[in-house]
Amino acid sequence: MDYRSVLPKSNPNEDLETISRNKFVLLLDTALFEVRQEVQRDKGVDLVVEIKEKGRYTNFRFIVQLKATATTKLKKNALLSYGIEVSNINYLLNYGMPAYYVLYDHSNDHFYFALANEIFKSLINKYKTSALPSKYSYNFCKRLDLEAADEIYKNTLDSGLLIRRLNTHRNVKGGKAPGGAGIMIDEDNEVYSVEQNLSFIERCGFRLLNDYAFQQVIDIEQRTYLGGKEAPAMFNYVCGMAYFQKGELLKALDYLKKADRKAAAFQPDQRAILTHILLQATYLLGMMDRETYDQKNKELFAREKLGSFLEIEKAVQQFYHGEGTYADKIQTLYQTVNDIVSVEPDNLGGKVTAYSKILHIEMGLLTKDFIENLSILHWYNCGHLQSELYQHWAVLQEKYAARSKIVLNYAARSSNVPAMANVIMDYIEWVYKTAYIKQFFNNWDSNIRRSPKITSPEVIAELIDKSGALEELYSDCANISLSEAQVLCLILKYQIEDFCEQKELAETTLRRLQELVEEKELRYSRLEDYKALLKGETEHQVFHLDRERRMGHFYTVASNSGIDMDLLNNLPCKSLMDFEHKLKWSVIEFMEFDLPEIKQ
Repeated sequence: MDYRSVLPKSNPNEDLETISRNKFVLLLDTALFEVRQEVQRDKGVDLVVEIKEKGRYTNFRFIVQLKATATTKLKKNALLSYGIEVSNINYLLNYGMPAYYVLYDHSNDHFYFALANEIFKSLINKYKTSALPSKYSYNFCKRLDLEAADEIYKNTLDSGLLIRRLNTHRNVKGGKAPGGAGIMIDEDNEVYSVEQNLSFIERCGFRLLNDYAFQQVIDIEQRTYLGGKEAPAMFNYVCGMAYFQKGELLKALDYLKKADRKAAAFQPDQRAILTHILLQATYLLGMMDRETYDQKNKELFAREKLGSFLEIEKAVQQFYHGEGTYADKIQTLYQTVNDIVSVEPDNLGGKVTAYSKILHIEMGLLTKDFIENLSILHWYNCGHLQSELYQHWAVLQEKYAARSKIVLNYAARSSNVPAMANVIMDYIEWVYKTAYIKQFFNNWDSNIRRSPKITSPEVIAELIDKSGALEELYSDCANISLSEAQVLCLILKYQIEDFCEQKELAETTLRRLQELVEEKELRYSRLEDYKALLKGETEHQVFHLDRERRMGHFYTVASNSGIDMDLLNNLPCKSLMDFEHKLKWSVIEFMEFDLPEIKQ
């Protein structure tokens, strides 16, 4: 008798399983995967695969139910159908990590794969509310190759990290979590504890605001789902301030109102700032008229313990709305600001903000004086002294630029992008104003009472260069989502390009401006300059028309009154010194900025 006749017979199905298992293992890089066979009481899992990371075992695993078929007939679209026990699908779903079905097509020597949860979704989608069958035929379509193995590796790594993060936040005692507690998982599978987010804002919220980390605050807010529970007053305060600074006024108003309902939780100066910003948001959204806004701010500024920020803002408002000459009021402002910043000598951020406001006021004052002084020269037919006045203006501009650079350096050092943006835009606006003011008076013709719009190529080249600087500033503001600063950059850039008759550039900038306002929903705020641009009212155009009207009106009145303009030519004014009693400058001496020298 042949001894082989009494030996166990080979099973073709078992042979196929062995072939499929051996070939499957070859698809997985041993540097990244450790394949282990499930050998004890297998209930539907054939392989457990652990992934490695940088040569170290992770304990992040996925399981595999390996299937094989000897004869196949592919459907359309390269689909391969195979029947799977529904109980096995549910079994694999209970595994906390990824679970895969892998099907080996022996006749074509191809592997197909699918996640167990994908198969379950397909099953439920087909049967919906009907009773589930005991077996489900699933159409496999994804080929398992080296690229797919990389996908499986990444999915397992991401799933393992997610579970690890979740485990650090689990309430293992099973007791009731504190109010507001919970977790959030973002689109990157990062896990955040709501309780920790609230605690962090409670402890560090003011520091984040002072560091201009508005986007970080908003990122935290968006990861903090409270499920209808009321947030702490500090959380509402900080989030409202951050959204306001980002120009998202509706969200800011919502949070600020919630914070205001618990205003007693804050210090007097914090309450004052809350009231001030809440008023601004309400006004900018058109929910309060100007008269009411001014009155409520007046009542606010009458309070004590406003804090340095609002004390400076109060001084600025008194400059604009108080009585007296601008020359007297600017000196009062200088003294008031010096008194305020001297109380906190180490608060460089507060100084930078205060000094940037001073620079803005000086720019407006001095360009106004420049216009009036040039007008007076022409009214007295002393246009021959214009070049001397330009020399004086150049000295003022040099001093202004030097002081701007000092503040700008400190703003950059402290990453105070809002202050940087204000200082840069104010200086560029000074240059832009100077250009269109000079254009008018250089070309004024009293005979025709018109000023042709002629600008030298050198001036245009300088302004186009400044336009490039605004583009860089726009990018810096975009990086931290300072939406309103971005809008102001584009407004100034558009006006410069329009003045230089760069029509295509100007049209592109205006289109970008409109898109930005729509995207950020800034159309709700009172951006008057933006609205004026849409009506074709640039600053230089408005100035040109207004000054032509004023100058023309002067000559018309003089002529109608019988005044001989030639007599004015005989004024004994051979130099600007002879005429200076008729000129005025609101700023005689600039305020000295109390900022220590930056060591290189």
